[in-house]
Amino acid sequence: MKKLLISVSLLLLMITAACSSGDKEHADGKTTIKYAYWDKKQEKLMKDLVKEFNKENPDIRVKLELTPYDQYFTKLDAAATGGSLPDVFLDEWS
Repeated sequence: MKKLLISVSLLLLMITAACSSGDKEHADGKTTIKYAYWDKKQEKLMKDLVKEFNKENPDIRVKLELTPYDQYFTKLDAAATGGSLPDVFLDEWS
C-alpha cells in the first residue's frame, strides 16, 4: 500500500510539473499532456488516477500512452531524437 501511495503522489507531482512547463493549450482552453508507461497491468490504475486528477484539474487532459515493455525504451529513444518525447514518462528505477 505504501508503494501505491508513493506512486500516486509521484504521478500527480510529475503531471503537475509537466503542465507548468511546455503546456499544449488548445482553443477550448484545455492543456493536453502525454503520459507514457509500459505496464498493461497498471492501465486501470492509470485511468483511475487521471480521473481523480481531472476532478481537481478539469482544464488539463492527460493522454495515456501504453507501449509494450519490449518496445517502450526504443520508442522513447526515437521520440527523444525526433523531439517528441511525452511530457511525462516512466523510467526504470533500481
